[in-house]
Amino acid sequence: MPTQSPARRLGLVWLVIPVLSAAWFHLGAEVWSRARAQDAAQTPNKIVEATPLTKEEERAFSGIGTREQNPGQLIPADAPLIEKKIKAVIAEFTMPTTTDAGPSGATKLRNDWRLKITNASRLQFKDFHKAVNAGVIAHATPVILDKEVNPLARVNLLMLVGSLDRVEREGATPAIPLPEGTTKLVEVLKSTDVPAYLQATAIESLTRHAELETTPQQRKEIVAAITPYLAGKRPEKYDPAGWHWLCKRSANILQAFAEKSLPEANDPAVVAGLVTILTDESLPYTLRIDAAATIAAIDSKNLSGTNKLKEAVVGVGETAKAMATESGNPEKSLPLITHVLYMVNTLADALRRGDGQSPTGGAKGLLAGADANLKSPALNLHSKLTTCSDQLTKTLPKNLADVQKAKITPAVHQPILDQLVTEVEAVIKPLRGNTVAQAPAASK
Repeated sequence: MPTQSPARRLGLVWLVIPVLSAAWFHLGAEVWSRARAQDAAQTPNKIVEATPLTKEEERAFSGIGTREQNPGQLIPADAPLIEKKIKAVIAEFTMPTTTDAGPSGATKLRNDWRLKITNASRLQFKDFHKAVNAGVIAHATPVILDKEVNPLARVNLLMLVGSLDRVEREGATPAIPLPEGTTKLVEVLKSTDVPAYLQATAIESLTRHAELETTPQQRKEIVAAITPYLAGKRPEKYDPAGWHWLCKRSANILQAFAEKSLPEANDPAVVAGLVTILTDESLPYTLRIDAAATIAAIDSKNLSGTNKLKEAVVGVGETAKAMATESGNPEKSLPLITHVLYMVNTLADALRRGDGQSPTGGAKGLLAGADANLKSPALNLHSKLTTCSDQLTKTLPKNLADVQKAKITPAVHQPILDQLVTEVEAVIKPLRGNTVAQAPAASK
């Protein structure tokens, strides 16, 4: 197999971004275009063959469930018609007219098809809904796993699978993700034989599932799939940036479970993985703050153990130092004040969140499980972070419209951030000598 150029590798890993988030659309489209221009000969472009529906068949498909006779029911002639329609749509994802249009073409096709599935007149037509969901999974899966199919088509078809719901959203009532869709995403995420961009797609779609209503079995499958990204080593097929993004989304998934006080968030392996991320100084501080945000939502009894707690408290301090140093560096792009405030407050929450109580009555954050020797320095560290937050808040513009645009200014904010670094170091220095050794830099 020919060696891929850096542009191609980047394109394959990150082409998923534009179809996952509108905010990343232009960046992803640029990466995809550059990759295709430099490596067009290496891009798989297999077209899946399928016979499109005739005009008469299209009319018949549109009338399923709305007939005067047998309203809301499937008849024997519907099954082959539904299957043919699904195959035709899946084939359209693989055609050059879709893939050559870049992210926008495939996204429109996917959204158009979702609209047909969730057509208001059929929301209560459970047999049709069930048949379409089952057909999409059955016929999309072989195409998703086909290495000869264009990467963009594979990404969008996996996203289509991830968007399937057992119960569609209706008004203010949220959707309930399809369990079979969860299972398929988990299979892709755990596979050792799929490209990184498909796993990125799977984990982003699983984030949506985690934020909605899921069954204990779905959550069990998801946690098992994300554990390697929280506690494992980086495989060679990932560059550090791609791997860190997957770790971040894994932490976000666990946080979604923890915010709802679901027991799956307290799996010992993933909790230990979060502490490992928080305390690994070779990782970007932004990823460590994502781990801290999840720790802030987990019942403290699952963070017990003096050594782990001490590690985590020191990790909060080291992350705060790295964040403050980078945020106030005038030689780098200066961040928004609100972003720095979020990071400072998140680290404080990891120690003691709000009133310290979860909806189930268990205390949240690291402080609740700390012994007397650790509680005093941890409280001190929490105090330093909240003081810094108060000082930064006072520098925000009075006009609300300007708040979201205001950036860190070295002359105003660097003394505040430098003070945080000095005070945090004084707090954690006595603890540092007794913590477990840091993970090697190459472990992530």
